[in-house]
Amino acid sequence: MLSTMDEAMSDDDGSVKKDMRMGEATAAHLAACTLKEKVIVPGETVTAIGLWDAARGGLVPKHRGKSVIVRLFPGGGAAMVAHAEKRPWGILAFALVWAGFAHAVISTSS
Repeated sequence: MLSTMDEAMSDDDGSVKKDMRMGEATAAHLAACTLKEKVIVPGETVTAIGLWDAARGGLVPKHRGKSVIVRLFPGGGAAMVAHAEKRPWGILAFALVWAGFAHAVISTSS
């Protein structure tokens, strides 16, 4: 299954669509499904993070045979600076909580 998703994500045309079925599907199962789509309107400002390939003239989903995640965020400039400034503090808080949990487990088991 991962190789199938890898093939879908490494398509060069920029769009990703893959229909997969894990088991038998009935009309009731399909009616309960929800389709989610994210669209970037032409002219909308976004920030893209990924690997740039000068030969192909853009961000690439696959580089030297390895899959690379390309991420898109709405907005640019000030919005991305604000997002980047919040991220390290969230990671630090998570690390401190995790370290406290690990310390509590180790000290109670001794």
